[in-house]
Amino acid sequence: MLPRISRNLWKSFLSRSHHRQPPSSPENLMDTRLNSDHLPIAISLPTNQPPQQPPRRTFTNFIKANWEPFTIRTAEMFPQSFCRQFTIVPHFRRNKSSRKIFRSIHKLYLLDRSFPPFTADQTREAIKKSGTSTTAGPDNLTILHIHHLGLSDISYLTNTFNLSLPHATIPSIWKTAITITIPKPGKPPSLSSSDRPISLLCPAVKVLERLLLLQLTAAIPLSDSQHGFCPFHSTSALLPLSLTIAVTGAGHGIGRELALQLSRLGAKVVCCDINEAWNNSTVEAIRAEAGVAWGYNCDVSSRSSVHDVALMVRKEVGILDILINNAGIAYCKPFLKHSPADVDRLFAVNVMSHFH
Repeated sequence: MLPRISRNLWKSFLSRSHHRQPPSSPENLMDTRLNSDHLPIAISLPTNQPPQQPPRRTFTNFIKANWEPFTIRTAEMFPQSFCRQFTIVPHFRRNKSSRKIFRSIHKLYLLDRSFPPFTADQTREAIKKSGTSTTAGPDNLTILHIHHLGLSDISYLTNTFNLSLPHATIPSIWKTAITITIPKPGKPPSLSSSDRPISLLCPAVKVLERLLLLQLTAAIPLSDSQHGFCPFHSTSALLPLSLTIAVTGAGHGIGRELALQLSRLGAKVVCCDINEAWNNSTVEAIRAEAGVAWGYNCDVSSRSSVHDVALMVRKEVGILDILINNAGIAYCKPFLKHSPADVDRLFAVNVMSHFH
């Protein structure tokens, strides 16, 4: 048994040690030489210095922490240990019932092998659109290698694609990836969330993806209601779908420009402003461009005025699709020149109006 003092020192040393920060060498951790009382002496005793920060997770630190030389195995373990911090990969096991389900699905839904095969010209065009990255994938090839293929090589690659698709199988190397981590700028290096994992794929499978995209685009028609990241189907194209949009502060400034632009995009605009003359001017400008607009005199700082206008809009226009709370005021004078009434008016229009 160690004396109580030695035991407490050893516990204190262990509490200061970090699980990711190994000592400089295993021999320095503890010297088991016996003193005159035949008691082990802890050489690396704790000091008053603050504990060091854990080192950045690089290949070198990862290998040192595992006491292994740099090998292919350690190079693979580093991204795997990183990914395990964010994902849980359950162990997949097939049983008899699942195999029966898969067999029945394969019988009911047979593979459609009637698709037209890829041509060498299509493969060559897909290679041109695949970029010029110099990063190698799991097969140690880059897209630049694919760019320099000859006619016979492209024909061979095309035949490989055409043989893989009818059987719904591709080479196993094409289904693997190399995961690397890239530090995020301005993030603390000691946190796992400061790294962004990136998967490097084989260049051949990227070409196959581009070839499949052509057939998927032709087989799956684009819905008229689908918008975003598509030609002539951007999010702004949703506005011509007979949306009714209300804009407060539409008499001048940003509110007027919003009302005019929304009308030009096809929306029906409900213009609200405390200045009736300015508001009517915006409504007339919209109608002069063959747009649909309504005008209502409204003081957004008054709860009763907002409720009265809301009832009229519901009765005369209908249900609104979008409400843009644009109305706001600002007094162009030094801050110390603002009177209590000015401050109250600022908060009533710019803040409290959103809760009426």
